[in-house]
Amino acid sequence: MVSAQSETLWQHSVRAIEHGLATGRHGLPLMGAGDWNDGMNLVGLEGKGESVWLAFFLYDILQRFAALAERRQEHTIATRCREHAKQLHKRLKPMPGT
Repeated sequence: MVSAQSETLWQHSVRAIEHGLATGRHGLPLMGAGDWNDGMNLVGLEGKGESVWLAFFLYDILQRFAALAERRQEHTIATRCREHAKQLHKRLKPMPGT
């Protein structure tokens, strides 16, 4: 089925980033559910499965997307990306003594 909704690649990318900012109780990105990885396909089924790997990936994407947003003078989006990346960075830093 073809969607009646139409938007630019930029708008679609911003919506995808926004959707990916959902976090669980530990402040890490939610995995969602699906068959992309048979061993983990049910972890996010109830909206609770978090992923450290996804946090590292999202951190990198947010940094790159923030730079792109700045070049496009989309300062609000750039700031949101950087702020969320900063929060992820705090959660990914090793605890002292580990």
